[in-house]
Amino acid sequence: MPKELIDAEGFVFDMDGTLVLGDKASAGQKALPGAVETLELLRERGVPYQIFTNGTARTPEWYANAMWATGLDVRDEEFMTPSTAAAHYLKDKGAGRILVLGREPVWKPLADLGLDVVESPVTAALMTRSMWAGSANSPFRIWKRRRMRYGPARS
Repeated sequence: MPKELIDAEGFVFDMDGTLVLGDKASAGQKALPGAVETLELLRERGVPYQIFTNGTARTPEWYANAMWATGLDVRDEEFMTPSTAAAHYLKDKGAGRILVLGREPVWKPLADLGLDVVESPVTAALMTRSMWAGSANSPFRIWKRRRMRYGPARS
């Protein structure tokens, strides 16, 4: 094993294709060879790790449980989605009232971190790529209508 890996103070793993692979036949995930042993070794040595996905269809807890079901030792707080990263960023920036245009998997990580997720008025908004941009009822268009109705966000 390269010295850089042995001396690493922590690791970041992508979920799909690195630790697990989706299996359409079984409608689930399967741990890739060596993934279980790698995380077990890191846990034994006290080396922290985070697992990321670019998905926002599920909560970090759901993903962590799915990883657990494949045999991977993953705790809820060790799994991050784009919403988790956004929550930490917005908290660090001191964001106040946040309008999240998405379902529970998008807004829950923000609320779990203690951020004020609201309908309106807001100081920040989080949108993900899966926001049906072309639809007449897309979150962007709904937000635009609300902004016109309520006026600009107040600090």
